[in-house]
Amino acid sequence: MAQVATMKPAVHTIYGPVCGVSHLSVQKQLNRTETLATRNDVLGLRLGLERGRTITTQQLPEGVSIKSIFEKLHVVEDKMPVSVGGSAAIAARAALQLSDVKGTEVHLRGFVGNDTVGRYIWSTLAQQGIDPKFLTVLPGASARNYVIHETIETASGEKRVVSTTIHDPGVCAEIPHTVLSQHAKEFNLVANATNVLTFTGTHLMPKIHPFMEYLLTKAKEQDSQFAKSELDWKRKNPGATRPEGRSLISILDLDDDPARKWDLPSGMPKLVDLLLMNRTTASAFFALKEFYPPEIIDRLIKEGFINGVVTDGSCGAYIFSEQQGVFSFEARTIAYRVPILEAIAQLSTPRQLYGVGPVSAAALAVAAVENMEIQLAVLFAMAAAGKCVQTPWGKIGDAVTLGGCRSEIDELLKGLSRQNQEYRASMLAGQFAGLGSKVNYAIDTDND
Repeated sequence: MAQVATMKPAVHTIYGPVCGVSHLSVQKQLNRTETLATRNDVLGLRLGLERGRTITTQQLPEGVSIKSIFEKLHVVEDKMPVSVGGSAAIAARAALQLSDVKGTEVHLRGFVGNDTVGRYIWSTLAQQGIDPKFLTVLPGASARNYVIHETIETASGEKRVVSTTIHDPGVCAEIPHTVLSQHAKEFNLVANATNVLTFTGTHLMPKIHPFMEYLLTKAKEQDSQFAKSELDWKRKNPGATRPEGRSLISILDLDDDPARKWDLPSGMPKLVDLLLMNRTTASAFFALKEFYPPEIIDRLIKEGFINGVVTDGSCGAYIFSEQQGVFSFEARTIAYRVPILEAIAQLSTPRQLYGVGPVSAAALAVAAVENMEIQLAVLFAMAAAGKCVQTPWGKIGDAVTLGGCRSEIDELLKGLSRQNQEYRASMLAGQFAGLGSKVNYAIDTDND
């Protein structure tokens, strides 16, 4: 009698920044006029610091330092609370917390210094259930994020919190080539498991990009070998079953680039199974003055990306899929919008947006492992992000609050099977004219 198939255990390997994070909440609320007048002058610091973006300490004007900035703000840097953050650390915690597959492991492949902050990061991650043994300790100071939160008024009169980050890369500014070479040498996919390889926030670690391309190429080669072995085993054992799941899923969470270049190795699009971008990054990536999803999706497909999600805040997300396999999804060459559902919209009054990107990336990784349909996967990710924005800053990474507990997300998304059918039926409707690719777009305007 054939065995009942089960899911393969998942191994999430996550590369990206791991930082000590300090949050500064600005109590003054800026009205619409003040918001526009200070767009490139956050807090009146006159640093060319654009609101809602990231700047590194190397980009600060000559003579300006983190210390001098906080002196102007009458803040003592040494007395600011420090939490564990950075894209990779946030994604790691979310992946572990949101997973519903027995035996899930999370390997956080970040870099920290041998300083007090590095030791704090190490011990805190261990307390949160992330084994820090995969972190590499380098001589020097750990990376730091200084996040400034301002309450502003939008054009519609809505009050929202915008976060601007000053990033000190510390040891991540120049990761030694020998260290990356050793990482590449030691890396191997785990047999009989679904290996999820996620890169997030990598434009804060520019030296990692050639390594990233090499590592993904090596992983794809091993994945091909695993697929051949699986076929050989099935031929030798007809009728028998093994745990289900892919051997490899690669995800790139493309976030803000302080250099405004977003340069990636030319071979990356074909190596990435799923690309995630927010509307700001997507527009800047193609130097567009306005956010226009049809053109963005069309150009991403022309670049060679095969599956992607472009998030649009409280308006939902735009999806394109050119290849089966990443999610359980029967259609090909199609792009459409998943709007925010009413249940998720109840979470749309954020306290902050810090951490939303990596939480979404981790949730999509979990969804792919569990073979969710792509529409449900994106709703799952938006629900996790919705819980994240309700988290007070300084608590991102907390074992209870990050991305919401899985039971909370499942409860939030109950009854979506019927709505999923409605999305599927709507995919054939509508087309944007004037685009080079033969891509069908269905734009659903319900539940905005």
